Amino acid sequence: MSENAGRAGRLTDLIAVGALTSVIPRRVLDAAIAAHECRERSVRKLPAHVVIYLLIALCLYYIRRS
Repeated sequence: MSENAGRAGRLTDLIAVGALTSVIPRRVLDAAIAAHECRERSVRKLPAHVVIYLLIALCLYYIRRS
């Protein structure tokens, strides 16, 4: 992170959840989901890959806050 990033007050000032899709392609998440057999069993509003992106964003937010 840059020196100015430490002064930002909000996570959205540093990264957008959409930016994660360019860093971690969906095919990587799909491979991990398949490897651990944790695919959703029915159609949901938040598919497994979206939940993983949100979980990564929350972890980054937690790291940033601590």
